[in-house]
Parts: sequence; C-alpha cells; structure tokens
Amino acid sequence: MRHLTDYPFTVYSTADGAIGERHTLRAVDFAGNPLVPSDLIPVPEGATLAMLPQRLAVGLDAHGRRSTVPARAGWALAALLPIGYTRTQLPGYETTPETQALPFFGYSAVAGWRDKLYVAALRTDRPERWLPRSFELQRTARLVRERLAAEPENRVLQQHAHCALDYQCPTASNLFFRRWEGAIAVSPGCNARCVGCISKQDEEALVSPQDRLRFVPTLDEIVAVAVAHLERAPDAILSFGQGCEGEPLLQARLIERAIRAIRAVTSRGTLNINTNASRPRAMQRLYDAGLDSLRASTISAREETYDAYYRPLGYSLADVRQSSRRWSSSCATRASGSFSCATSTSIPRCCCRACHGRGGRRLASLP
Repeated sequence: MRHLTDYPFTVYSTADGAIGERHTLRAVDFAGNPLVPSDLIPVPEGATLAMLPQRLAVGLDAHGRRSTVPARAGWALAALLPIGYTRTQLPGYETTPETQALPFFGYSAVAGWRDKLYVAALRTDRPERWLPRSFELQRTARLVRERLAAEPENRVLQQHAHCALDYQCPTASNLFFRRWEGAIAVSPGCNARCVGCISKQDEEALVSPQDRLRFVPTLDEIVAVAVAHLERAPDAILSFGQGCEGEPLLQARLIERAIRAIRAVTSRGTLNINTNASRPRAMQRLYDAGLDSLRASTISAREETYDAYYRPLGYSLADVRQSSRRWSSSCATRASGSFSCATSTSIPRCCCRACHGRGGRRLASLP
C-alpha cells in the first residue's frame, strides 16, 4: 500500500484473502457518507479483517458518484474490533442477488490512507488485557486440562473450558489463568430476542457463532469457582452474564444466594453482572446481597429502537430505567464503592436483516 492520496480510499478483499485497493474511489460508510481522516484510527492490534461475501465494495469517484468494485476483483472488506474499541461507522457495500445474511459480528468500516489500513472506531478502554497475545492457546489448553483434572465434576468449569478453547473467550480463559475478570454463566433462558444474539437465533437461516448454555449450575458449583477466582486472581472480577448464556436475572434468586455465600467466605474482588436490567426488584435484591458492579446493555434510549433490537418479552425500557434509578440511588447510600455503566452501541443506521440485504426492518437512528 504505497499510493498516497489526500482522502481515505476504498479497499476490498480478493478471493484469496489479499487486500485490494481502489485509489480512485473515496471510501464510504454504510449510509454512503465519505469517510474522513477524523473518523479513522489505524487498525489496532487484535483486530480481524473480514471479507463480506456477495457484497460489492463501493466508493465515490472523482465526480462524487457512487461506484462499485467488480465482483471478479473481490468482495467488500470490514474489520472486527478487539475489546477496548468501539466502532463508529458500518462498512459500505452493494448487495448482489446472491447476498445472504452475515454472521452476527460487529463489522466496522475500513479504508486505506497514508500507507496504512484504517478503521472507523474509537479507543474506549485499555485493551492490553484483552489482546490475543494475552491468551496463548497452547497455554490456555494446558491450564484447562489441569483445572478440569482437579475439579472434573464442576459443570461451570466445563462450560467455560469450551468457551475458552473453542471461542477464545477472554473472561472464560481468565478462570483458568486465575487473573482479572472471570466468567460464570448461569442462565440458559432469556426474556429478550435480541437481533444480534450470539448464542441463540430464532431464524433458521441465521447461525449463532456460540452455543447457548444448556443447564442451570448448582449453588455449590458457582461458589466453588467464584471463591477460587476472587481469592487468587490479581485485580479479580467475577462476572455473571456471558455471551454463551441468556439473561442472568432470570436466575436472580440463585445469584442472590451465590453472592451471599461467596461473601461469607471472602471479601476480595468485585462481583459484577452483565444484564439487560429488565427486572428492577431482582436488581435491588442482588444489590442488597452484595453485588458490586453492573453493566447494563442498552442499545438506545428510544423505545422504538430499543424494542426493535431487543424484542423484549414481559418487560419494557421503562423497567430498565427503573433498574438504573434504583442502582444509582442504592450506590449513593452504600459506604463502599459500587460501579455501573451502560453499554450502548452507537449505530447511526443500525439494522438487522436490512443491512445484510434481506429486507428486514431498519432501526431508527440512535440518540
């Protein structure tokens, strides 16, 4: 990539996985807006470049007209960002008659500029502990074997061994490295039908990239894994609510009992939940039991957008707001520190099947 232009230009994937370039085309995002340097950062360590099959790469020619790269040259290109970065724009492309739905990953717009590949993203966290080099697979496999040999009956460890080895899940892997943020999945059920769910899809044509948890662990299984992690891991966090499960609040009674049992043994570390915050009273019980931290998934504060993505069952965005207010009020009165954050995806024209050329409903712009 030696051609220098004063604008980000279109890049694409060739059939053999090489990077193709169209220096005469200005790179655009999914909405057709030209990418500008202020939108972009160099593709970070740990990112994965992904071909978008049956999708033509697009750009704007010298006259500002939309133009496509022929299919014989290759297909559109996107980037999958590592943890610690947030995408800001979706990749631009044109569909073809053969276009099928893509797997549910977070595709970000990419472009070539100044002798490098760039991506439309922001750095929003410290990524060092989430990079692939921190999870060398052979070492992970050895640690998994040793832990399972020591605790062969614990199904929580068996589940997260699968996640660590087959999906390279960082929080699952951390259970075996005994460090940082570790995972405990508890709920096979869910009260939402998220369009982008990575562990269960209702539509037969859409394949989930992960397997959903198929059992509810016992209290003893949870406590054994949690206490071991909190007692030994540096900067220990233990998180309920993982990508391989449904909504953890459906098992709120079990989690409440687990928190009390864990805190009866150790005061070390942080107990966290990743949740859709759909059950305010359950959230209050978990807080009262000793939960330290909350990450609430909220793709939008607009009800129509929220409902279109989450497709909630038996709750509404008003319940999420109430959970947030209860948590904030409770944190204000607790002597020790408690933490919360809302994980919201900024997608100017977030879509489900529509953005993959399948004619689905397009979601409204986010606030």
